[in-house]
Amino acid sequence: METVELAAFVAGITEVIKSLGVPSKFCPLIAILVGGVANVCLVGNYEPETVVYGLSIGLVTTGLHKVVK
Repeated sequence: METVELAAFVAGITEVIKSLGVPSKFCPLIAILVGGVANVCLVGNYEPETVVYGLSIGLVTTGLHKVVK
């Protein structure tokens, strides 16, 4: 999965979780965690680079979420 697709996936999942009633102040943390978990699940290994890349996608999505908001 490409970086842009992963960022869109993380943003979508974060919005779904937010619509379930989670307060908005937790959205950045949720996006970071979803990014890390999603990337590890998609790549299929637990190397530190994989986890850090997923976390960074979550951070990018958090910034994107704040810009769109």
